[in-house]
Amino acid sequence: MSVIKIKGSSANTGDFTIQPPDSATDRTITLPDVANGTILSTESTVPPKVPMFMVELSDSNVQQVTLNTWTVVVFDTEEIDTHGWYNTSNGRFTPQTAGYYQMNVQVQPHNAYATQGLAIYKNGVPEKMGSWNLNQDMGSAHVNAVVYANGTTDYFEAYWTSGVTQYINGSDSSPGSAKGFTYFQGYLIRTG
Repeated sequence: MSVIKIKGSSANTGDFTIQPPDSATDRTITLPDVANGTILSTESTVPPKVPMFMVELSDSNVQQVTLNTWTVVVFDTEEIDTHGWYNTSNGRFTPQTAGYYQMNVQVQPHNAYATQGLAIYKNGVPEKMGSWNLNQDMGSAHVNAVVYANGTTDYFEAYWTSGVTQYINGSDSSPGSAKGFTYFQGYLIRTG
């Protein structure tokens, strides 16, 4: 493997070593003519593709929840899934990069005349929860949280419960009245 060494000035005795990747392809480094500037590679000036997903219920996916039973909400329509880590068949987001994720979930029930509960589950156990009790026919529960994922086996799901047996509106149901009220989304905010 080739190595490029750059000598410091006569006042400094240290060497700087630039080691290219193990590749048989020739590489060219072009230095800009900028005094007292910082040199960045093209890769370092382009933000990385951040893992993120945004899913919702389709109009035909109306899910029923039995009285006081925590039930997984399986969002079946992907709007964004940059890395393919959300599974529309079981409702799980399994991030493959370790780090901290901002997660947001909101559910619009068909009838809000009852106590409702919403939670983000991690590996089948409640991680962050929220609830509300409304005496009107419209209302949504939402949970926003920062959660840690190990990047291999941790997975996240949205669970919902209700004080009455009822169903969750699909995102396109009730011509315009529930569009965008039922969704699950997340994105990486910091690796580690």
